[in-house]
Amino acid sequence: MRVSNKMIYSNFSYNFMKLEESIYKKTNQVSTGRRIQQPSDDPVGTARAMDFRSRTAEILQYIDNSEQAISWLNCTDDALMTLTNYLQRVRELVIAGTNGTLTVEAREAYANEIDVIRDGIMQVANTNIDNRFIFGGEKYLNPPYQYRTKVTGDAINFQLNPIVITDRNNMLDIKLDNGEFVTIRLTPKTYDGSPGNTLDDLANDIQLKLHYAGFDTPVYVKATPDNRLEFYAGTYPSDGIHTLVLRDGPAVKEVGKARGGAADQITLGMSAIAADDYYNGWQIKIIEGTGVGQIRTIGAYTDDRVATVTEDWGIEPDHTSVYQLLPPLEGTAAITNGGSTISLSPASDVENFYVGMEIEIYDEKRGIYESHLITGYDELTHEVTIGDSWGVTGNFKYRIKPHLEGQAVSFGANSIQLEASASMIDDFYVGASITVTNPDGSTETKLITGYEYDDTATPPTYTITVKGNWTTNVTAGSTYKISDTALAQLGFDNRATTKELLGYEVEPLIKVLAKYPEMGTVQSFTAGTPSVLTLGDGASAENDYYNNWTIKIIEPSGAVYTDRILAYNGATREAQLSITTISPGARYELVPPLDGEVGSNPVNANQIQLDTNASRTDDFYVGMPITITDGQGKSQTRIITDYDGTTGIATLDSAWGNPPPIAGSKYSIDAHSYINANNKFRIKVGNELTQEISLNGGSYNIREFARMIEEKIRARGGEYANVRVEATPDNRLRIFHQDELNNPLSITLFSGNEADALWIMGFADGVSSDTETPNYEGNKGYIEYEISTSMEIQINVIGDKLFDPIFQHLAKISQDLRANNIEALSGEDLYNIRLDIDKVLVTQGEVGAKVNRLEKGIDRLKSLNENLTKLLSNVEDVDITKAILELRMQETAYQAALQSAGRIMPMTLLDYLR
Repeated sequence: MRVSNKMIYSNFSYNFMKLEESIYKKTNQVSTGRRIQQPSDDPVGTARAMDFRSRTAEILQYIDNSEQAISWLNCTDDALMTLTNYLQRVRELVIAGTNGTLTVEAREAYANEIDVIRDGIMQVANTNIDNRFIFGGEKYLNPPYQYRTKVTGDAINFQLNPIVITDRNNMLDIKLDNGEFVTIRLTPKTYDGSPGNTLDDLANDIQLKLHYAGFDTPVYVKATPDNRLEFYAGTYPSDGIHTLVLRDGPAVKEVGKARGGAADQITLGMSAIAADDYYNGWQIKIIEGTGVGQIRTIGAYTDDRVATVTEDWGIEPDHTSVYQLLPPLEGTAAITNGGSTISLSPASDVENFYVGMEIEIYDEKRGIYESHLITGYDELTHEVTIGDSWGVTGNFKYRIKPHLEGQAVSFGANSIQLEASASMIDDFYVGASITVTNPDGSTETKLITGYEYDDTATPPTYTITVKGNWTTNVTAGSTYKISDTALAQLGFDNRATTKELLGYEVEPLIKVLAKYPEMGTVQSFTAGTPSVLTLGDGASAENDYYNNWTIKIIEPSGAVYTDRILAYNGATREAQLSITTISPGARYELVPPLDGEVGSNPVNANQIQLDTNASRTDDFYVGMPITITDGQGKSQTRIITDYDGTTGIATLDSAWGNPPPIAGSKYSIDAHSYINANNKFRIKVGNELTQEISLNGGSYNIREFARMIEEKIRARGGEYANVRVEATPDNRLRIFHQDELNNPLSITLFSGNEADALWIMGFADGVSSDTETPNYEGNKGYIEYEISTSMEIQINVIGDKLFDPIFQHLAKISQDLRANNIEALSGEDLYNIRLDIDKVLVTQGEVGAKVNRLEKGIDRLKSLNENLTKLLSNVEDVDITKAILELRMQETAYQAALQSAGRIMPMTLLDYLR
């Protein structure tokens, strides 16, 4: 092949340029230190470098996560250390408080220090790092603990009583402050503790409903660590105290699935009552399916179950629509003072529909309220007649309350007969639930499957049939309540409120030390008119001594009867009663008449005539304080120095102040107490004057204790008559004010004078229903950091499980220190605080273990990162020494090429030009 000069030149130029390119590339490698300047330099090496770099970035992120987790955990550890120091000091104070020689001032100082420690622990609970609150779960942007008032339900046990929400028992009403009640409708579901059906799930489901309820201030519900639900309201930061009232949803309602619809009609399900006009005036709401949310009033109804509504449907319901029917029980109407009728709108077209019900008229702004029994109803004019007359004139809101609770008249295997004020409409209660409370304390709830009013019987009967037979000891002494059971299943009573006082757990048998009652065992009993009962040994031998005394009979079965002694024979110890049946072995308790109304006004200013039911024994009341509890002369107290049993006139240690009590004023006499008595406490309701309550001596279970306290408080009249005292299933007392306008007043309790009963009731001196207590407002979410491939670590401690018990125990310790309850301090309180310390130490140990694990993990990750960095360097970085040698060789070759080119190029160029 012929080689031309042109070919020689081209080949030389190509090699020369390649040599320059190689020198340039090697120069860049030496200057940058990198062997691979672009992927084409080494595709395999590039892939390996990318993998090493990705793994290095991942490891660096794991290291950063671990270091952040350590910072969080170290902050937690510091907080727990501070908490431990606080609790150790509490333990020292508890031990010191068990010294029986401490003065009142010393015990008060210890209790005050406990209160200060509580505030300090509150700050610990709200510890934050980088503005993230470490004990708030996933809600770490706001402090997890706030001071709030709240309403707490009874403990829920899913194993014994799963919560079953159906479309017939899924409604409750909530009132915030002075607003209107808002109805919350729960989604039908069964909560039994299984995954997705826990108490937390229930709280979350309710919270979702509350979120869309439209309250002006947010209303919340949460599940507590001890398996209760709590409702509260407020903002962050706090905007003050808010009041909630929880109320049962309507007990009387019907739910069914529509069978079709038209522009102004709906065909009800086959469970609906097939009687012309039965549902006229009722409200119908579509709660599921087509047309959901629409509310109409039924104007006409036929026996083929077709309802015509007063306004066309916006969206016609169909066979997918589920409806709810509510009877017409509320509205606005005009009344006239002295009149006895009121026209209802909307109203039922059924004869006697409202007879036996209670109608309330009210004006919340003016504080007007009246309640009357409905004795007649004209279904044509919709006019109700009441048993007496109205006391006001004007337009008022009204609500009609069907008979829903009372005492059983009789019972059967699966039935119970209601009181005579029950509905006169067959099937009226069908679909609701009935809860019975028996004399032995047991309760049972059943679904109502039938209801019959029989006016052919004498007297008429009102009989409910339930689903299944009774399984508890239902008797004629059982009480019943018909309700939508949603609120009860959640652990709350009707009209539960944040203005409640919930005490600590008390002893199973509460012993009140006081002079009364006198107790014994019935010796014999003869039924008659009157019946005769023989008291036991130790009863008074004075004739008529027990006249007008209250006698409580406790049957061996647990049934309790109360009567008044009509006459008493001291020689035979025989008391005459109205009770006709008492079993052998029954026990009795005797309490003298200590409350009543002032009789006629005595001539002397230092005298008072007692009620006709007062004792007729001379000087019986001498030395006892008497207090006017209601009416003119209210709150004045005097000491009785002389008493005439014949006239009922008591002479006092000083004259009454101005104004003096008059006939009709109410009084209460405080019987003498034992030296070590524990039967007194003081109570203040709203702006009422403080009243001192004296409890009857004796031993009580929690229900008897609550009943006796309530009777004593309500006897004081005024707003005290609206105070309720209830016993919880876990042996605690719940005290709250309940008025018909649903505006509960605050309650404050104070220790009694020289015979304090608060500590046996589970309360502390000065406790108020308006007292805000620490409330956990975080959630139970876990914060996890990924510290390695498919490996995460939880870094947060959920605050309520740790702090809630501590706050509860501190409050009780403070109370027991003030009450000098040495037994509780040396026993339960010391035990609880030790448990709290142990729990904090265990938690602190878990936190420390996580820190150690993370630190070791960081060391391992750093070592791995170092190895990866070396591998990456081997792939990416150039060997400088080798590269420089190669560059020098290339430079030598380049210089030689230039010299050769200088000799060749001129001749070849001349040849090329030729």
